Amino acid sequence: MSEATSGGPSAEGRDDIPVPAPKVCSECGRPAKRITRTKCNACYERARHGKGLRKWPPLPPEITDLLLPVPGTSQTFARRVFSYVDFGDCWEWTGTLGAYGYGVIGRGVRGSGNMPAHHAVWEMLVGPIPAEMNYDHLCKNHACVNPDHAEIVTPAVNTSRGWRPKMFKARMVCEFGHPLDGRRRSKKRDGQRHCKTCNRERMRAA
Repeated sequence: MSEATSGGPSAEGRDDIPVPAPKVCSECGRPAKRITRTKCNACYERARHGKGLRKWPPLPPEITDLLLPVPGTSQTFARRVFSYVDFGDCWEWTGTLGAYGYGVIGRGVRGSGNMPAHHAVWEMLVGPIPAEMNYDHLCKNHACVNPDHAEIVTPAVNTSRGWRPKMFKARMVCEFGHPLDGRRRSKKRDGQRHCKTCNRERMRAA
């Protein structure tokens, strides 16, 4: 006698089986493997010790209207980034500084790591930076995150604009665009080229 079966179709192979919804913290909005009283472990511990969730300042309206999504970042990423920006001519980064004075910010998602602060601001206000391109600080201030003070260039162009002595020797124009050829340049003991036009202008201004 054949084994009795239920009247409905087999559960195996069915497409309508509900998929469990991802666990999301009710405080920070981030996904978490474990949820305790609707909170992730970090938010739960803060609440348990009476610290509460850290509140990031609201974004300026002119920034909010321009924001673009940055993959792999948390919901508070934009507010965290701009809370460390001191707006002026250069947008000075007041948060953590890494190698050579460049700003660093965590992405806010577990396992996603950090990213350069100037890259974060560029990607939120301008768009993604191609993997084969470099971010060049035109103002030469490594702590500046102002997109207007930057340009996305090839690695070769970025290197040619560098401040190392070897790059100075190879330059054909000064930082103000004056040609460094013939009578308009001079050499000092360090082997670097110096713009005579700039020197004359500085002496006149003095």
